[in-house]
Amino acid sequence: MNTEPYQVDPALRDAFNHLAESGKYTSKEIELVTNTVMPVKAFLQVNSEVSHFFTDLDWASFYGNLLQPAKYSQSLESLSEIQEEALKKFSAGQRHLVETITHDSEEFMQVNVEADEPQQLIAGYMDQGLKAYDDIKQEMIGQTKAFSEMNSAYMAWMQQTLELFGQGKDSNRQ
Repeated sequence: MNTEPYQVDPALRDAFNHLAESGKYTSKEIELVTNTVMPVKAFLQVNSEVSHFFTDLDWASFYGNLLQPAKYSQSLESLSEIQEEALKKFSAGQRHLVETITHDSEEFMQVNVEADEPQQLIAGYMDQGLKAYDDIKQEMIGQTKAFSEMNSAYMAWMQQTLELFGQGKDSNRQ
């Protein structure tokens, strides 16, 4: 019976350390992404502003402006610009994500399968898998930020549209 302690390859030890570090930050990153996608404080602030806006809105002008086609075209033109920008950002983000996944997959397939020790092979796969995880995580953070920016743009559009329809006839605002 062999009583010598089992030796862990240094590359595998490094890979496990990298895995432990990644795992430590994953829950914090998930919370960050969740707060970016669903920013509770921002929504509470917007909700408060919208409540005040509706309280102060000139409702007579609002209903009168509903019958003016120029108000609709101005609002829809602005919405169209926001949607065009959102489409560009999200399609570019998706394209870049696919390119990143393809590149990382190719690198994963090139891990040295003729390693001297099985531990070196495991370490190579772990390192490449964690690199792919980090790359994809960065792509998703970028897309989350873009989503948040577009969400803000839509909220601003909604408020501008309500203001547009709430303007009185003697108002100089556009």
